[in-house]
Amino acid sequence: MTFSCPDWNLDTILKKGKEYGFDGVEPRVEVGHKHGIELGLSKTEIAEIRQKVQDSGMAISCLAISAAYSSPKEDEYRRNIENCKKHAVLAGSLGIGLIRVFGGLIPEPKEENREKYYDRIAKGLAECGRFSYEHGVTLCLETHDDFCRVKNAAEILKRAGIPGLSINWDFTHSILCGDEPKEVYPLVKGRVSHLHSRDCKYKGQGNPLPAKKLEYLREDIYKDWDYAMVGLGEGDMPVREVMSIMLADNFSGFFSLEKSDWKPEFSLPRDAANFHALLKTISGNSHKI
Repeated sequence: MTFSCPDWNLDTILKKGKEYGFDGVEPRVEVGHKHGIELGLSKTEIAEIRQKVQDSGMAISCLAISAAYSSPKEDEYRRNIENCKKHAVLAGSLGIGLIRVFGGLIPEPKEENREKYYDRIAKGLAECGRFSYEHGVTLCLETHDDFCRVKNAAEILKRAGIPGLSINWDFTHSILCGDEPKEVYPLVKGRVSHLHSRDCKYKGQGNPLPAKKLEYLREDIYKDWDYAMVGLGEGDMPVREVMSIMLADNFSGFFSLEKSDWKPEFSLPRDAANFHALLKTISGNSHKI
């Protein structure tokens, strides 16, 4: 994801990505990144971007947007739905087959509001998913916000009940809630279209993972983890285990590197090299990053 290189333009991303050993890029839109892929592109600009990507030998793996569907305000709820639809048209025109979306945060008190908002989120995603599917685009719901637990994200897909929805498994989020990869993956087996991959190092005291599974990821948990300078496979996340699970199930999507770093010229080639080294120890075959 372009949080790793927010100040690079698309030409630099494609050139450096190929040089470093990446197969694709996941542009994060609506946050001021310099890649230039945003709503409002002309037909000429879209054609130019498609040609640049094709010529580079890279791919655009997924379009990451900010849409979430848990707002109690009807105007905001509808605005997120319409925003997703606009990005589905953009993604389709660029030949991008995936859009990452969020479920959002359930208003307090969360447990009392759970059923109502699960249905509301599922309804919004179903509307967007049907529209996106008509444009050749699949939505992938990230394990994020109040849906970090895989079981919670899986429940939204079940309630939405349409084919044009999948999971973007950010395994760091789910593991920090106490999810164990081999236990939770069967809940979404065959429906994970995209992975957010990163590693981080525990800097707190005692067991790095919660003794009791958390229903929702608390902000205070992050203070005990260092995300910034930890190379893929060098920290305390079970990166190899997750890769092994996914490859054993013939995962065909991207292991998209998601981290905010201060020096992409250092971290990106390191993490690409670490990924390919890990891959060799697991399967010996190549895979997309």
